[in-house]
Amino acid sequence: SYKDLYFTQRSLNNDDEIRKTYCIHALNHALKAQNLINSNSLKLANSSEPNLADDDSFRDQGFVRPKVLILVPFRESAFRVVEMMKELLAKKEKPRVLNYQRFVDEYTGSNLSFPKIKRKPEDYEKTFAGNTDDNFRIGISLKRNCIKLYTAFSSTDIILASPLGLRMLIETPEDNTVDFLSSIEILILDQLDVFVMQNWDHMLKI
Repeated sequence: SYKDLYFTQRSLNNDDEIRKTYCIHALNHALKAQNLINSNSLKLANSSEPNLADDDSFRDQGFVRPKVLILVPFRESAFRVVEMMKELLAKKEKPRVLNYQRFVDEYTGSNLSFPKIKRKPEDYEKTFAGNTDDNFRIGISLKRNCIKLYTAFSSTDIILASPLGLRMLIETPEDNTVDFLSSIEILILDQLDVFVMQNWDHMLKI
């Protein structure tokens, strides 16, 4: 229903379920937006009506392509999001994932080692499992039976980033523009409690 939602009951037991829920929502929105644009473009191309393009029902695009922004705290979190998207799309037909090996190399590893003598609490170990680097951003474009990683933000459907990684890009843009954020329709923030422990000022700046 596209209502704003603030959910405070995230726990060790339901984090995968929450991730699955918002990944379904993000994929559904991005793919439906693509289908609508393609359908309307076809109608316009085949129509003989000169003023059809002025009809409000054909206003299906923003200034730029990205529709969904997902912010997560660590590379491990981003890795889990992409893996979940792969799993969801594979329910219908196993997707090809372009640049996947590069993604695995950059977003896994660097695990923290926890001493067995003095164990940390379970939630601590789970939060900091995997690659805990917090400076990253990656574009994800979706096509039929294909997920392409590392796409330019101007031609991507979903932007997956950390607050620090996105803030650094906003403040020192590679192409001197941040208009890739101007058409975002869905914003998903996962593990907000971790954002607070990192640097909440990044979120305020974004």
